[in-house]
Amino acid sequence: LSSSDYTGLEAFGQISAETSFALGEGLPGKAWQEQRPVVLKQFEESTFVRTAAARDAGLTSGVAIPVFDGKQLKAVLVLLCGKLDEASGAIEVWQDDGLSGMALVDGYYGEMERFEWLSKQIRFPLGIGLPGTVWQSQQATIMANLANSTSFLRAANAKEAGISTGIGIPFYSPIGSPSQPEDLSAVLVFLSSRDTPLAKRFEIWQQTDDGDGLWFLGGIDQDGETVEPQNRSKIISASTPCLGEAITTGIPVISQNDLANEYQSLLALPIHPQEKPKSVIALYR
Repeated sequence: LSSSDYTGLEAFGQISAETSFALGEGLPGKAWQEQRPVVLKQFEESTFVRTAAARDAGLTSGVAIPVFDGKQLKAVLVLLCGKLDEASGAIEVWQDDGLSGMALVDGYYGEMERFEWLSKQIRFPLGIGLPGTVWQSQQATIMANLANSTSFLRAANAKEAGISTGIGIPFYSPIGSPSQPEDLSAVLVFLSSRDTPLAKRFEIWQQTDDGDGLWFLGGIDQDGETVEPQNRSKIISASTPCLGEAITTGIPVISQNDLANEYQSLLALPIHPQEKPKSVIALYR
């Protein structure tokens, strides 16, 4: 375990700190082996090895995101979720099917059965919808007010399910995709509602050409759905704690220090495109 946030779940955190995973073992090991994000809808009768401890902690599902730099695995980020009766949200993994576009290969939708059914039927061509937009730009993308968005193809269903915000993250692995084996291999999508957002704030930062800093590629305060556009004049140093560390080491970093009063923790997830400037995704909880 490299860094973590187990606020309120310290007993589960202690067990995790004493655990390691071989290739193919547990949720981190499975993501390592499959070289793509992996979603577990439930822990019972799955590859998850901390099932009893997770049950005691109220955790029911999770997603593991391996981070590669070229062919080298740098880390696996694991996000664990608990079930809330009133929560609306989804975790999706989309991949190029080599024929008609991005197809759903993994996902968790909670009680949103209609939304899940539709998502399994749809395909996103290059540049279409949130998965297709990320696929084309190969950059993390934010979409707000999904119920009224002409760019979000599932807008009507999002409105019915209470989904308001979408965040698409490009994923790169050594195997690439069927049509572009050296390039983006999957798109990870987080969908959340205003009442139960994925995080309070979400930001995208990209490495400057000289590598000495990060410039602001976009952001959103999810509770108010306030989107901030990219701003090349908004630059932070590459030595900035957490964000700069994630870019420099290539390893996700979780910090509970040096944050504004309204935030409890910051997760920085580095993105390593092939032969393109690196970027980092920041989620403030």
